[in-house]
Amino acid sequence: MENVQGAPPTDVVIGYPQFQTEAPSMVNRLSFDLPIIGEKVWSVGYCEFKYPEHGIPLAAVRSGAFDWEHDYSHKLVVVEGFVQRIFTQRFANGFVEGPCFTIDAEIAHAQSGGPVLTSDGVIRGINSAGATTFLNQPGSIISLFYPLLFMQLRFGAQMGIVRLNATRPLIDLIGQGTIPTDGSETRVAVGHDATTGRFYVNPRVEKSVATYVHDDFAGYQAGKLATQESRPFYRLRPTDPLESN
Repeated sequence: MENVQGAPPTDVVIGYPQFQTEAPSMVNRLSFDLPIIGEKVWSVGYCEFKYPEHGIPLAAVRSGAFDWEHDYSHKLVVVEGFVQRIFTQRFANGFVEGPCFTIDAEIAHAQSGGPVLTSDGVIRGINSAGATTFLNQPGSIISLFYPLLFMQLRFGAQMGIVRLNATRPLIDLIGQGTIPTDGSETRVAVGHDATTGRFYVNPRVEKSVATYVHDDFAGYQAGKLATQESRPFYRLRPTDPLESN
């Protein structure tokens, strides 16, 4: 990995892999929408890892001496679930402190970090944690992406002995097509805080599902619905394909 950075307050980590041509990869579209209550999603991840007690020796990997067939294994797990509730600020203090939603199935241990996909392959969020002890029934917490739209991402490229570094907001990379989405960035409410000079992003909630949306788990337990935003907001618009580059 060229670079890895966290994205607080969400439970998402963004990494930049070194360019390679040997291993195939999939590029799925990201969604910044809130999920649909009752929507079926698939939580994907790896678990039940087996490896040497003191870790995998990199020297043996580089030399080709490491026995991948006998000394390492893992399982690819897919958990099917249905969206239950949405938390627009956090789940709980100290436990998934960014916007998230819950599903009615428990993800496997170590599955955290894997994508949560819709039936058409769009990534709704990232596996964060099991929530069975909170909900008193099988359940898991999935982190949402919309707070990341204006996050400043650090990335770079090595050109011989020279390294070039840059910082750009995620929305710029989406606009130029580097990061594919389902177009949902045009459906969020974007505001600007004149005091801090920062942009903030809030989801737009349909009235028909508002009873399933809360600020956090404490609000859900108290029977409180999500706080409504009263400040002015803007909407991003898609680039006109007829405009010149």
